[in-house]
Amino acid sequence: MERALKKHLAKTTKKKYFVIFNCSKKFTLTLVCKYLGVSRFGYLQWLKNGKPMNKNYNRILAIKIKLIFHLFKKRFGYNMMTLLLNKYFN
Repeated sequence: MERALKKHLAKTTKKKYFVIFNCSKKFTLTLVCKYLGVSRFGYLQWLKNGKPMNKNYNRILAIKIKLIFHLFKKRFGYNMMTLLLNKYFN
């Protein structure tokens, strides 16, 4: 567990919460919170109120956007990107 979480010790509290969210299936919640120095109640409140960085993030869509962005040599903005996404990926 120390190897997996050691690099996240100096991060901000929100980033620690994301680490706990990702590692909660591997390790117990109490143990991870204690190791990172975050209260369990604070983490549970953060889960209840929502995860703003993770809420609307879609990895597959992000990969498609990057592909189109680099394919057309970084020329197009928001409107053209949406048109191309609808055309190529529906």
